[in-house]
Amino acid sequence: MNRLNKPLHLALALTLSSAAACDAEELVDVDEVSFRSAIDNSSAVNGIIINGGQIGGTSLASAVAPNGDDIAFMWTTYQSGRLMMITEGGDFFHGEEAVGTELTFATEAGHYRLYVDDADFKNGGEFKGGGLFHYTINYAIEGENGIDDDSRESLCYDGLGQPTQALILPGEWDQETGDRLNYSPTSLTAACRHAALAKCAEWGYRPGLMPNTHASCVRMVRADYAGDGVAHTENGTLIHVGDKYGINKQQSEPGLLKEAEWGPEGALCLNRAALRHPELSGCDDPADPQTCFPEIPECPGDLGDLKIKLHNLGARIMTAISVDPQ
Repeated sequence: MNRLNKPLHLALALTLSSAAACDAEELVDVDEVSFRSAIDNSSAVNGIIINGGQIGGTSLASAVAPNGDDIAFMWTTYQSGRLMMITEGGDFFHGEEAVGTELTFATEAGHYRLYVDDADFKNGGEFKGGGLFHYTINYAIEGENGIDDDSRESLCYDGLGQPTQALILPGEWDQETGDRLNYSPTSLTAACRHAALAKCAEWGYRPGLMPNTHASCVRMVRADYAGDGVAHTENGTLIHVGDKYGINKQQSEPGLLKEAEWGPEGALCLNRAALRHPELSGCDDPADPQTCFPEIPECPGDLGDLKIKLHNLGARIMTAISVDPQ
């Protein structure tokens, strides 16, 4: 199997956080999703980045299509996350036809292989913004006798320890900060379901079509107020989500207060009385919310009226949390 003669970019950005969030119309508790620790991702918070040549001692060794031919070019569609590929022999595979694809990577510790073992198109009734392809991705690590294809395990596991699927998203994200590096359709990220990257795409903010809104959502899911990659939430936290486009809508109700307005760089304004977890937010005094993130302005207006327009021109998304009505 020959190495690709064209750059293939693949980023494995699997768990930006264990942050929980909710649907715009119904509060839910979301499971933590984790990357299998057997593949060493200790050099970055959220996974392994492979970018064409070699980064951090990891490089793509081979990419093989379901028919056994080397892959010349691989990309994903912006709307549905459909995996597409052309082989060196000119054959074309896409969507469910991508099942059987194998990608082998070389690291300083040895080789490992990713397998696209199933593809499931979930229709638009299940997600905002139309249907999405979900892929079952497994992996195997090289042992003394090479890579044993029969020893493969799931790449993604949910909070109950059960295998879960991944979306194939266009682009790459910084593993330390959550910053988006690019949204090129030929740079691919395998994003586990229920974690920030995949969750925001499922909510209707497709990164290739709405890059700034998707970036705002990633900050929001992780409560990354300062936009520095530090999450200030924990698994099981319930929030309401709304946006300026009407994709997700919030309804005013007793005890529901705006928490923040969000842009790609973090929170553009805060209602410090409604922070999800002041004790996790680096406040000088968690008992005094006004000591939290003093560099971020307070959100103006009636914070209990969630139907008002976003005040910040750069804001894409708004969050609210439920508090005990007085």
